[in-house]
Amino acid sequence: MIHTHHIPVGLDEEITNDLTSRLQRPQMRPPIGADIYNPSGREAYAQIQDEEWIAADKPPFSSWVARTIFLHSLTQGISSGIKRAELNLSLLTPGLEVSFVDRALDKLTAVAWYLDDDPITSISRFKEEPSINKIVTEEKEQVERSEAKDDLRSRRDSIFAKKIFTPIFSPEGSGDVDDVPDSVALCLIDFDEATVISSVDSPPNIVEQIFNNTGESGKFRLYRNRLLFLVANRQEIERAIDNAREYKAIQNILKNQTRLEDLSGTQQKQLKEREGGKDLDVRISLTNAYRHLFYPTKDDVKAPTGLMHYVLPAQDSSTVKGNTNQQSVILKALKDCEKIRPEGSKHFTPVYILQKVWSKGLDRWTTKALKDAFAKDLNLNILLDAEIALLRDTVRQGLQEGHWDLKVGEKVYIKSDVRAIRPSGSALCSTEDTSATQVPHESPLPESIEFSDRFTLYSRGILQPPEPKVIERDRVFRNISR
Repeated sequence: MIHTHHIPVGLDEEITNDLTSRLQRPQMRPPIGADIYNPSGREAYAQIQDEEWIAADKPPFSSWVARTIFLHSLTQGISSGIKRAELNLSLLTPGLEVSFVDRALDKLTAVAWYLDDDPITSISRFKEEPSINKIVTEEKEQVERSEAKDDLRSRRDSIFAKKIFTPIFSPEGSGDVDDVPDSVALCLIDFDEATVISSVDSPPNIVEQIFNNTGESGKFRLYRNRLLFLVANRQEIERAIDNAREYKAIQNILKNQTRLEDLSGTQQKQLKEREGGKDLDVRISLTNAYRHLFYPTKDDVKAPTGLMHYVLPAQDSSTVKGNTNQQSVILKALKDCEKIRPEGSKHFTPVYILQKVWSKGLDRWTTKALKDAFAKDLNLNILLDAEIALLRDTVRQGLQEGHWDLKVGEKVYIKSDVRAIRPSGSALCSTEDTSATQVPHESPLPESIEFSDRFTLYSRGILQPPEPKVIERDRVFRNISR
């Protein structure tokens, strides 16, 4: 049995001529070449989409749908076109689910130049006049890739603006990233500088260069545990560029009053609706391009370079619409990876500091050096501002429990079992009573803990409390008798 979708519209020149010129419908020839089949030059949209169906081991559904609609569009007037239910019936084939019709028609309608699908009447037809798709596509060809890229960079810099991390946009080398321990830096590598292809890719060369060097000749980077890198996926960034070009094309048409006057009221409405949708498409595709995060860690097997490759979750319209800043997505990922501790975590214990942070062989270091160690050691967590306050609590606890001592200027803070040595009686006690008593004492703590070179922590036993003043009793009595 021969169905309407078996008729080789466009493929067979004689049949194509019979359906157009001989039926006095020569204006229907452009829709065939643009949307159904083109034997030379640019492939028709149905041809392009058929490649995806065939790759999935399916029949050429897009051509089947297009041919069927075209044959029902040759009549003129209100009878032109075919309803969705009739289209489903005409394409029924044993062994195939009818749901393919909706998917194929929706995909083709989104790009076709002459195909019209009325959502109210559910009638599909090919028209002689080009649709808004053709108008936008032709304008899109006039938009340079460089213009689209500039738009993407501007959007990227806004999406990842400073909120939790300090962004460094498009660094060209190590010299663009300071080697300081003060903040967590998020380096957004420009898509023209480097990209990745898959989730198992190693860090690009520029990422390793920045991670290991400072830009000064022969000087290695010290504070590597504060660097994050975000790199774009090559395929996804191409999709984002394509969306940005189309968005710019739509904007160009809407800004041109002369061109707007050439469009019907329906087309103008479609164009404005399309502008909003395409703006969201650009944001989604750009966000999904910049999903490849490299963060510092010590894992000789999974991260031999010191940088772990983590792919952020894909975004869609529901997650992108209400989220103007994507840094929160990175923060969640780092918490999931346990590189940043979750909110509500207690302060580090002094034992943890002594075992994991305090450098072996050191008998003293400043509180600043303690804080900076977290920016150096890849084994440690990345500290955010909230963690700095908790680290102060750790220093206090260490002093209170006698894990270390503290010196600030000439003052020392030591947990001691003896406050002073004094007579067991008062100054007026008997001269025969010469015994002394040790009084347990907790050393007072400084009012605030600074992370500076003024505050120096010492291992226990190095700092000694000042010798207590001893007052001779005979001298006390002589002074009283006077």
